[in-house]
Amino acid sequence: MSLDITVRHGEVSSEIMQLAKDEANGLLNEYKGINSVHVIMDKEKGWNIAEVIVRGRRGLEASAKARNGEMKVCLEKAFRKVDVQINKHLERRRDKHSVMKRARMRKEQE
Repeated sequence: MSLDITVRHGEVSSEIMQLAKDEANGLLNEYKGINSVHVIMDKEKGWNIAEVIVRGRRGLEASAKARNGEMKVCLEKAFRKVDVQINKHLERRRDKHSVMKRARMRKEQE
């Protein structure tokens, strides 16, 4: 499990850096199948941009980008979006597995 944090075109405070680490570690602890989290913080034309890229086992890839005047808000939005994407991915895997399991059970009953 790797955690990479990149800052482009500027600097961020230690508070923001700690927030990014805490949010990423929260994802790593909550979802056991995650292999890497990459957080990119950027400043562009007066906007703060946060991008979060998550990769994991079984085809898990989620990425989200948020833009706002404050970096803290950007990070929270981006991590929220990634969390929703991961939940959808896991839900699809669960549904597919249960459908296949029911089909096998029907075949065995026949």
